[in-house]
Amino acid sequence: MKPLSSIRGVTFDAVGTLFFPSPSVGAIYSEVMENFGLNLAPNVLDAAFITSLRLAEKDWSIEDPNRREWDFWRSLVAKVVQDLAELPENFDDLFHTLWNEFAKGSRWELNSEALATFDFLESRGIKIALLTNWDSRVRNVVTDHNLDSRFCHLFISSEVGFEKPDRRIFEFASLEIGMQPRELLHVGDHLSQDYQGASDSRWHALLLSTSPDRKSNIPVIRDLLEIREYV
Repeated sequence: MKPLSSIRGVTFDAVGTLFFPSPSVGAIYSEVMENFGLNLAPNVLDAAFITSLRLAEKDWSIEDPNRREWDFWRSLVAKVVQDLAELPENFDDLFHTLWNEFAKGSRWELNSEALATFDFLESRGIKIALLTNWDSRVRNVVTDHNLDSRFCHLFISSEVGFEKPDRRIFEFASLEIGMQPRELLHVGDHLSQDYQGASDSRWHALLLSTSPDRKSNIPVIRDLLEIREYV
């Protein structure tokens, strides 16, 4: 992938690209669950979470996006617990506490290259936006990390009504930013949601990966600062 002189806007995925659970999902779960009578090790919870997340599906018959997100995560956390222990009677209180924990910026570590990358893009007059499969809690995370002024838009799937890789969320973002697909670059860590979704929408795309497939023709960056080689 050669440098792209046409790029006027860059969108970033959130989880796994800009933000990482701190110290880990399992560690946060373990800390909260201990207060509700469950003593489960962080590494065990991490493994159970990854397995459950791979199998989890959203109920798209639930029209209210906020309720759909709540239902999805409640079911996922319940599955994680049930795979390891009995579901406690106070599970609803437990889940509500977990839900709020992940809305705190302190529970998310910002990618160490993010600010320098933003500075570089802004110095080139390139607009920056967030494009994420998440819910409104990401707004709190962005605010807690003092990033509100860095993004021209926050495109949140639960608010837009479509999730990556659905091209409709990319089309919506393109219209809102006021740029053509060929002027936009999306950066994310998920092959199908981020890279393929953006590419299928005629955007430029970069896959963030610390272990790229050297046989692949997909343009991969190992850290965010490598974006400088493409814009």
